[in-house]
Amino acid sequence: MKSKKNIIISIGAINLLVTGIIGFCSFFVPTSEEDIDNNEVNNFEYNYSYGITNTTLNNDISIKGNATISFNNEASSIGGIGGGISFNWNNLVPSYKNENDKDLTGTYSIQIPEKANDVISFKDGTNSFSGTWDNLQTSDEIPEVIYKDNVNTLTEDELKDLLNSNDSSSALNINFNANAATDLVLTYTYNSTTSSYSVSGYTAGTKTVVNIPSTYDDGTNGSHYVTSIDDNVFEYNSYITTITLSNVTTIGNKAFIGCKNLTETGLSSSTVSSIKNSAFEGCSSLTTLSLPNSINNIGKEAFAYCTSLNSVTLPTNNSNFANINPGTFRNCTSLTALTLPASINNVYDYAFTECTSLVTLTLGVNISIFDTNSFLSYNGNLKIHCPTSIYDTYYNGILKNYKWLMVKDS
Repeated sequence: MKSKKNIIISIGAINLLVTGIIGFCSFFVPTSEEDIDNNEVNNFEYNYSYGITNTTLNNDISIKGNATISFNNEASSIGGIGGGISFNWNNLVPSYKNENDKDLTGTYSIQIPEKANDVISFKDGTNSFSGTWDNLQTSDEIPEVIYKDNVNTLTEDELKDLLNSNDSSSALNINFNANAATDLVLTYTYNSTTSSYSVSGYTAGTKTVVNIPSTYDDGTNGSHYVTSIDDNVFEYNSYITTITLSNVTTIGNKAFIGCKNLTETGLSSSTVSSIKNSAFEGCSSLTTLSLPNSINNIGKEAFAYCTSLNSVTLPTNNSNFANINPGTFRNCTSLTALTLPASINNVYDYAFTECTSLVTLTLGVNISIFDTNSFLSYNGNLKIHCPTSIYDTYYNGILKNYKWLMVKDS
C-alpha cells in the first residue's frame, strides 16, 4: 500500500506588541507525532511554530492570528516526494496600537530560511517575498510556495530534519513594518492689508497633530502673526486629530470639514473670533466643544453632523456673540443638553434639527427670534427651560409653536 506523509508547518496564534524600537520575537515550539495504523498507512503530522521578527519604524504594532505553510507529500512508486505546498494567512492581522494612526499602512516581508533554500522557494524562484498591509487587514497578496527539484532527493526523515530547527537562521521570518508618519508642511499667504499671514494649504502628510505657529516669515514680507486659516484648507483630512491655533482669529469656510478623526480643535484656549460656515461640519469623532469668550460669530452648519459631540460650552462673557445661525448644531445626534448665554438674540432655522438626543435646552432672557424650524426631528423628551422673568413673553411670542416643550425656571 502506498505510504502517505503530511508535514504541516504553522505559525501559531500570536499576540505581539513591539514598542518604538526594533523588536525581535521568536517562537520555537516543535512537536511531532507518528501514528501507524493497522492498515500499515503511515500518517505523519509535524507541527512547527516558526520565529517571527516584528519591527516598527515609529509606532507600536500588534500582531494577532496565525499563518500556515502546509507540505502535503505522497511517496511515488519510485520513492520520490511529490504533492503540493500551500501558504495561508489564517487571519494574521497587524494593527497599530495607537488609534490615531489607524489609517497608516505598512510593509511586510517573508523570508524562507536559508537551510531550506534548496528545497522550497516562492513561485518566482526567490526565497523572499514583500508586500503591503493596511491597519487591521492583512494584504490580499499571498505568496505561493513551491518545491524545488531537489526535494525529490530527500527522504522523509531528511525533510523532517530540514524543517525541524530551533535556531532563527532556519526559521520562516515574517517581518511587519509600520510606515513612518510624515510631516504635514503648511503653506502660507501674506496679506498686505492686515500685515499678517494665513494658512492657505499644506503638503500631504500623515502626522496627526497640526500646530499653527504664532508667527511666520516668508523671507520677503518679514515676520508677522498667522491670524487665519483659509477656506477648505484641511477638508476631509483623515489623519488630523489635534489642532493648536496660537494667534488664529478666523477659521475659514469648510476649513476642517470631514476631518473624521479630529478630537481636539484647540478652540478653548484660542483667541478665535470667527468660525465660518461648515468649518467643522462632519467632524464625527469630536466629543467636546468649549468656545472661548473671544467668539463673535459661528457660521451656518459650523458644527453640523458632528455626531459624537455630547458636550458644548458657549461663550458667556461676550455681548457680540448674538446668533445661533442656521444649522449650527444640526444632526449633532449625541448632544443631550445645551445652555444659550444671555447674549444670544436670535436662533435661526434648523439650528437644532435632528439633535435627537437633546433633552434640555436652556434659554437666556434676550431672545427675540426663535425660528419655527429650529427643531425638526427632535427628542420626545425635550424640554426648553425659560427664565421666569421672560416665560410669559416667550410663551405668547417666540415659542408659541413650542409651548408644550416649555419649562419655567426659577
